[in-house]
Amino acid sequence: MAVDHNTRTTPAVTPQSLRVPHFPKTGKSKRTVERIVAIANELGEAVLTGIAGTSLELTLFDYAGLPAESAELCRIVEIRIKTRTGMTIVENGQDLIKVKEALEHGKFGELLESWFPLHERTARRWMEAAERYSGKSDIMSVLGATALTMLAAPSTPEPVRQEIERRAVEGGDTSVAEIARLKAEHKAEAERLRAE
Repeated sequence: MAVDHNTRTTPAVTPQSLRVPHFPKTGKSKRTVERIVAIANELGEAVLTGIAGTSLELTLFDYAGLPAESAELCRIVEIRIKTRTGMTIVENGQDLIKVKEALEHGKFGELLESWFPLHERTARRWMEAAERYSGKSDIMSVLGATALTMLAAPSTPEPVRQEIERRAVEGGDTSVAEIARLKAEHKAEAERLRAE
């Protein structure tokens, strides 16, 4: 078992904990996955079961020009940062919810304006993500920060949310582009039904 800095205990990563035998779109073999698992466990923190998920599909950096071990290390760190970012968004959202509940009406916006470093809309998105995904590490570990807040947004239709959540658990496409595509499809279908 490895313990992160927030005293959250997570199981060690094993090849069996991975959802798919290769990295989508990169064609990495199970041997590479096993090496990445070994590096993740050597680093002392487990990479959650989303290691083979869409996080790698969103990589813009060309790891091919790096030595194999350096590329593997960079991929692990990329996944760890994306995973922690999702968890941090939810944890910050939980904190913001508590603060909002503790204040009288109208004071929350003033408070955010005085010390929150980002736009109020971002705070609200984080709060939506916290309300929706607290305790759902199987989903948070796969989704990047943008996908997480996009799914939690009130504008995301429930069928789209459920489909992406299912894919997150099963290892399917959960990219921002796919969420946008599904939302557009759902909107077009709704408009078609209204026109009939």
